[in-house]
Amino acid sequence: MEIYPDLFGCVYKFAKTQGWNSETPLKEMFLRENISTSFTSTSPEEQVLDSLRVLHCQDPPILHQGLKPQNVLIEEALARLRRELVQRMSGELIKQLLDDLLMDGVLNDGEKDSVLQENDTRADRARCLIDMVMGKGREASRKFICHIQSRDPTLSADLRLPV
Repeated sequence: MEIYPDLFGCVYKFAKTQGWNSETPLKEMFLRENISTSFTSTSPEEQVLDSLRVLHCQDPPILHQGLKPQNVLIEEALARLRRELVQRMSGELIKQLLDDLLMDGVLNDGEKDSVLQENDTRADRARCLIDMVMGKGREASRKFICHIQSRDPTLSADLRLPV
């Protein structure tokens, strides 16, 4: 944001002109019919405002303090790193991740068992687990990456997993 130091100030001013106040969630402002869902102008301010609209309307919303490329693009990062993860995740790490994701409610017992029982090799188990998690969306992918970071910091650092 160094290129446009006043960018968020401009977005704030625009939001205020649309009736936003600190007691009204931005999501409500963005969902109003009179707010354009895509701008015809390409000004940086309007591009950022359009991006904020998309992020605030997510469920759960990505708020400003969580607005980092690695949070928004977490699923893409996991897909990009899939091949290396399949090659480098140990059998023990896979079992630990399955337990962690079960405790988080990301996976159920049947899904955990299917990863272990329906895949003969370590690589197939890793592949199945990664694909299952990616299919569950951004929050599941974020939890998966967080668990890898805590369980295997070396692998996490080597792959430069998003924080």
